[in-house]
Amino acid sequence: MMLKQKVKYISRKREGYTYPMITDTLKLSDYEVGYLTAFSHQSYEDWCNTNREPEDIWYGIQVGDRMFDLNLWRDASTDTVYCSVYECYKAEIDDNHWTVNSDHRHFLWKREDA
Repeated sequence: MMLKQKVKYISRKREGYTYPMITDTLKLSDYEVGYLTAFSHQSYEDWCNTNREPEDIWYGIQVGDRMFDLNLWRDASTDTVYCSVYECYKAEIDDNHWTVNSDHRHFLWKREDA
């Protein structure tokens, strides 16, 4: 899913979220972390406005020349929401398709009172 949407928040950090989460193998610049975090907050609010259904939602977002998949998911047993980002690469089919590289991720935040 490709979603082109303007991010309306400049601040990276918000009250009620735990930062930073564990950074695995995906290396991001400060700008990319800030942009993706702001986009994730807007996406979280949109997801909450649709009653958080489904329990797992993905957004495609391009930052500069890099493409990412942002994933929001809820742990139903603790009612905690997590946000992680994965880098995508061009699929071998053609230049119009992207494939997520699930081996490279960065956990952006978690929210326990979701």
